[in-house]
Amino acid sequence: MSEYLPELGRFSEDGRSYTIHSSHTPHGWTQFLYNNQYLVSLDVGGRGMSSYRRPGGLWTRLIFEGRMPRRIYLRDQEDGTIFYMPGSEGCEFTIGAALAQYKARFDGLEVTMSVSVPGDFLGEAWRVSVRNTGERPRKLLLAGFFPLTPTGYPTNFGYTGSIYIEYHEELGGVFFDNHDPDRPDPLYNAYMIQDAPVQSFDTSSATFIGKGSIDEPDGLAEGKLPCRINCGGASKLAALASEHALAAGEQTTVQFLIGVAGDTAEVAAIRKAWFEQPEAIASAAERSRRYYRSVMDRQQVSTPDPEFDRLVNHWLGYNLCFTARWTRLYSRGFRDCIQDTQGASTLEPDVARANFLEAMPHVYRSGRCRRSWAAVGGALKDQYYADQPVWVAPAMKTYLAETADTGLLEEVSDYYDGGSSTVWEHLVACQRHLYEDRGEHGLCLIHEGDWCDTAHRLGIEGRGEGVWLSIAYHKSLLDFMAIAEWLGRDEELRQARKWAEEIRAAINEHGWDGDWFLIAYNDYGRPIGTAADEEGRIFLNPQSWSVIGQATSLERQQRAMAAVDEHLDSWVGPHLLYPPYTKPDPTIGSLTGFHPGTCENGPCYCHAASFKIVADCMLGRGEKAFQTFRTIMPGGDADRRVPEPGCPPFAFVNGRVAAYHPYHAGEHGGTWATGTVSWCFQAAGQYILGVRPDLEGLRIDPCVPPDWQEFSVSRLYRGARYHVHVRNPNGLAKGVREVTLDGRRIEGNLLPPQPAGGEHQVEALM
Repeated sequence: MSEYLPELGRFSEDGRSYTIHSSHTPHGWTQFLYNNQYLVSLDVGGRGMSSYRRPGGLWTRLIFEGRMPRRIYLRDQEDGTIFYMPGSEGCEFTIGAALAQYKARFDGLEVTMSVSVPGDFLGEAWRVSVRNTGERPRKLLLAGFFPLTPTGYPTNFGYTGSIYIEYHEELGGVFFDNHDPDRPDPLYNAYMIQDAPVQSFDTSSATFIGKGSIDEPDGLAEGKLPCRINCGGASKLAALASEHALAAGEQTTVQFLIGVAGDTAEVAAIRKAWFEQPEAIASAAERSRRYYRSVMDRQQVSTPDPEFDRLVNHWLGYNLCFTARWTRLYSRGFRDCIQDTQGASTLEPDVARANFLEAMPHVYRSGRCRRSWAAVGGALKDQYYADQPVWVAPAMKTYLAETADTGLLEEVSDYYDGGSSTVWEHLVACQRHLYEDRGEHGLCLIHEGDWCDTAHRLGIEGRGEGVWLSIAYHKSLLDFMAIAEWLGRDEELRQARKWAEEIRAAINEHGWDGDWFLIAYNDYGRPIGTAADEEGRIFLNPQSWSVIGQATSLERQQRAMAAVDEHLDSWVGPHLLYPPYTKPDPTIGSLTGFHPGTCENGPCYCHAASFKIVADCMLGRGEKAFQTFRTIMPGGDADRRVPEPGCPPFAFVNGRVAAYHPYHAGEHGGTWATGTVSWCFQAAGQYILGVRPDLEGLRIDPCVPPDWQEFSVSRLYRGARYHVHVRNPNGLAKGVREVTLDGRRIEGNLLPPQPAGGEHQVEALM
């Protein structure tokens, strides 16, 4: 298959990096650099956010999305010629795991700028190298530009006028000191410093840009920056310049640090730590890259589809590490954090464990869970989204299956409304809450919503019930029962079995519409997602989850998925619902007011599509599962059919406009920060390739396109390395008839855990 959008960029031969060689890319072609507390996004032009996040949830925004770009300027001090990067024609942008590097050539100069977020540093580092590749000596002014204004907490009046800017020669840079009396934290102060002697500086766009532009700023015209201190103006910035004389073939390197700090003494300590050893920044950046390579190497695959392999082996894992730390960027959503944690259990079990312990204090004593925390505002701040508890048991089962870390269940955690208990008791409370919080049909009450945020009025009066929600609860109970049985918790196991029987009966009696499952009943008892309706007749999630949740017969599961094939599947992927709503319905929610085929009103919502992939695999529909994965993957089949493709080839998107839309069909929205990532990671490795952790061992249960003759998976499991080779000579989609472990045939397809530290050869025959 030909390369996707080769005019914009290409992957490296090993697939670990991608180089964008066009200065104009569609929206969403962004790289994220991050540690647990500091986040940078970058596009080919140097635009993007820079943010610090406190453990308590408040953020410091150093750059907002869409503002002026970060820049390096070079001025020839002899003829006044000015060059800048990123954003100039011919500037290449190479990205990868913990990698962001700009490179350009200009008038006999080779310029490289590497950006990193090293270790636990609360900021970002730029390392700029300039080589004179010409034959004449050069005298250059090198200026770093950062549109710095530390903001992020709400005030009544705005507060950028309270930021005092100071130039400190001994620090080699500028300090932004926030004097606002309402400032909640000292780390709303920020700085920019460099390791080269500062020739001049500026802090105001009025003098730096002047009457010029960001590409040709007035502040560089005289060969030095204006040294202007911005005293209260809104357009603040940080620019530092140094002079360099380069003989032919000579190179110079300047390093910049931008971040948050409490005071100038802290900045002085930062300068000493990072600038005293010239290679400290480069070494820390390399350690970050090595770390993420080691994380990705925990699972590597080889299949007949090299694009699938490249995505699963490198990019999907790095994206998963990002979402496990930063969720959806605007908040730490409970369900979002828990679902990301479920995927992260394979690659970063320590991060997964920490996420559980972060999430548990947001469970009420009743078992209800908060919608989100960490400075989110608006509609999702703390509304009663009833699905939050259903995600905990499945994620916990996956974590325990990967690690056997039962000690997590014994950790003591607070409840949101007071008191404390073990994590296990939090888990029990979640199951009990969903059982007790049911309506007249015996189904779980939906309150202000479930997975679909914008169907937020179905149960706002306290009577609406969720069919999908109840199916997801049944899945939660199955996983809870598996954990309870594994632990020997017989009393909790018996109770959960009773609850599961009751909820299963209610689902099948009141949730089945004849050919598929409803999505819900609204507050007035009207079924939603029924064939009798003119709009919104069928929804995707209850059909796929009827398989995932095992809440109904095999015959109904097959009929529900056949309905998906007939009514919802398309060339952009499966639509979330059909037909879309064209008339607002206040008893359902905002989704009915969106343009048909967009947002949640019937697009291909990739998170929901990833649920379908898992369901396809569970039913043995290998061709369907892989077709859906190939359709929604970045640069995949859907993107190749869009008239003007724009999806980045390295990051999943949140959704695509429906196939029936008259002029936006297939266009994407939202990259990186999506629950699609965790579920597609699991769908690829654990369901399509079928190397799946279980509480009792590693299960080999692939579901693949029948024309795949063989494939392999190498992965760590409880400290041991398993090299799994699967042969499929008979062209099957599913079914393993023989498995050997280190040459010895085992019964069934479950590999018992082997001692940590060893390597094991596994052969499986379909």
